[in-house]
Amino acid sequence: MKGSAVNIGRAARRRGAGSPDRTVFLLLALYGCWGSAIPAMKLMVDTVPPLGGAALIFLLAGVVLAGGARGRPRPTRVQLRRLAVAGVLLLVGGQGLATVALTEVTASLGAILAAAIPLWVVLLSGLIGTRMPVASKVRLVAGFGGIVIVVLTAPGSAIGGAPWAVVAFCVAPILWAAGSLLMANVAGTVDRVVASAVQLLAGGTVLLLVALSFGELAPVRWSDVSWTSAGAAVFLVVFDSLVASCSTRACWRARRHRWSAPTPTSRRS
Repeated sequence: MKGSAVNIGRAARRRGAGSPDRTVFLLLALYGCWGSAIPAMKLMVDTVPPLGGAALIFLLAGVVLAGGARGRPRPTRVQLRRLAVAGVLLLVGGQGLATVALTEVTASLGAILAAAIPLWVVLLSGLIGTRMPVASKVRLVAGFGGIVIVVLTAPGSAIGGAPWAVVAFCVAPILWAAGSLLMANVAGTVDRVVASAVQLLAGGTVLLLVALSFGELAPVRWSDVSWTSAGAAVFLVVFDSLVASCSTRACWRARRHRWSAPTPTSRRS
């Protein structure tokens, strides 16, 4: 029995060695999507109402994923509720607030402030009792040291914005980090397409209601939308919502699997 388990483990390692790590490709896709999201958001809000535009982007992407989720396992009520709350934190408190702030903040400053998300993930993880390795702390300090250098040496034209918008962009990463942690800790196995659809539809619906309350859905607010802003919105639907949301969920699942997967040597005969 023990020998059989060891042989299975060796075969799995041989298969893994012969093919690239799928998680690496997922992370590269995720970084590419997120890295281009803020410039695209800045182009979109030039002529598109920020709350209404973000709501339509998330709802459209959510409907597409919901169609692709037909026949897949459904989450439980508890999982559904947590995914919906995570979607509101991520897309309303995180990206929705950032989209509004980008109307008065440069894209360069927005990108730098958005880089604070890993810091807040670590800090919030510590509050809920998750320990962080010393090596990860060193890497985090080094990374944010680089961010400080960029801010101090950047030209004034690249780093600027209205005070309220800067504060909003400082709060957005905190809410995004909270939503990310809640998403990562949803109990049980949830299909990533279903999970992403729930989050996009929940966040998009709340944003649509907020946009309606601020009058952003009035036809006059959409009469001067440029082709550049419309193209940026389409880009965000495809890459920031569809590709990035599924890649994020897949990365979290892969990470949990690596932490929880038993090793062949730990099995007893």
